[in-house]
Amino acid sequence: MLPSKIQISGFIGQAGLSRQTRAQQLIFVNGRAIESGLITAAVREGYHTALMKGQYPVTFLFSISIRAQSM
Repeated sequence: MLPSKIQISGFIGQAGLSRQTRAQQLIFVNGRAIESGLITAAVREGYHTALMKGQYPVTFLFSISIRAQSM
């Protein structure tokens, strides 16, 4: 089995634990803090109907590792 090109680890809050802003969504890629609308949308879609409109889950994605050959 080949190693994965992308590895993700971190924590996401339960659906009842949400905020009105993305201020508590911390995302790191290859050790660097980033803001990504794409990743935010993907996390929000994972909650689908569990969150009310305009609410954002508390998210701490500490380690999104992407192999350099994949970029």
